[in-house]
Amino acid sequence: MSSKVKLAADYIFAHIQDGSWPQNSRIPSEHELCAELGISRTSVRGAIAQYVSVGVLESQHGKGTFVRSSDLSLLGGGGGAVKSLVTLEEQMLVHQARQLVEGEMMAFAAEHATPELIEQLEQCCQRMLANLGNQQEFIRADMDFHRTLMRFMNNHYISDFYGPLLDRDDVNRLSNDMYGFYDGIQSHQLFLDALRERNPDKVRWLAIDYHNKKEESMQDIRQRAGLVVKTGNWNKA
Repeated sequence: MSSKVKLAADYIFAHIQDGSWPQNSRIPSEHELCAELGISRTSVRGAIAQYVSVGVLESQHGKGTFVRSSDLSLLGGGGGAVKSLVTLEEQMLVHQARQLVEGEMMAFAAEHATPELIEQLEQCCQRMLANLGNQQEFIRADMDFHRTLMRFMNNHYISDFYGPLLDRDDVNRLSNDMYGFYDGIQSHQLFLDALRERNPDKVRWLAIDYHNKKEESMQDIRQRAGLVVKTGNWNKA
């Protein structure tokens, strides 16, 4: 199989199907799966995220990943998590749409930042750090960071376009499952540092680069699954 993510997905499927990993059992760690399959951690996380998104697996910070349902019909059969792949496709489209707005929105904030804005963003980052392992509250703090910037723009056209992107809880959960808590903390801290420096070019680049990397990491899953969407040319940092 040419797709390393599909290789990992099929491996997980087979072990749940044959009872090797029964319901409520903990599956091997990401490190163990990487060693067993000879693939990268990103590929393993991509496969696990497919099963998490449909409720077959559950990832618990600091504890591991557990089988929560042995009903593999949720996946559409054959290890190809059809419902999840549609979500992955949506995730990529959301990242592309957010990329169009966030670079310029953060650049505007860097040029016009007030002490009050910086303080509000700092509080969001502190909440993210305080909620490591609590996905719901972590994501809420993450999205509040971006909503704070959106409100600072004071432009209802931007809010009408951008707000619904932040409300995609399914996409936000899948992104957190795939990339983890520390990825979010690191990226937002970099955003905050550039905003403190009042450096619009730097924060613009950081925002665009962040979404480009997420898009690139999903390209293999999207293309191998045959769910190709023509999306135009997106600027690369």
